[in-house]
Amino acid sequence: MTYSFTEKKRIRRQFGTLPNVMSLPYLLKTQTDSYAEFLQEGKDPANRDNSGLEEVFKSIFPINSASGNAALDYISYELGECLYTPQECKMKGISYAVPLYANLQLRMMDKATGYKTIKENGIKEDRVFLGEIPVMTKDGSFCCKRH
Repeated sequence: MTYSFTEKKRIRRQFGTLPNVMSLPYLLKTQTDSYAEFLQEGKDPANRDNSGLEEVFKSIFPINSASGNAALDYISYELGECLYTPQECKMKGISYAVPLYANLQLRMMDKATGYKTIKENGIKEDRVFLGEIPVMTKDGSFCCKRH
């Protein structure tokens, strides 16, 4: 006995008695929340957790000079504002990124006394541009230019 094409198809039936308990979660939330936690953008610099970008800076600094006469300390970082929207960046062929600034402190050691004490007036603090950091769009992607 030969079967036609429609007869060969297997009919699927649901015999489950329990309804679906959980709806499908918003999967992009994991990715966007992770990146927001990495940047800690909304937090006050004094109240940031020691994780993400803050942890990276704290692991690198302080940087001491080879002679031991100066040290560069990290205080905090700031993210600037992007000049364009993600759509404008795609049209112009540029990365959707914000400037990254770090507030750094330069300490000079007192050479006259021979001690490793810090002069009262030997401390200089300044805001330094470190580069641009890509920003994640609302749909969880990055708009980066290609080289």
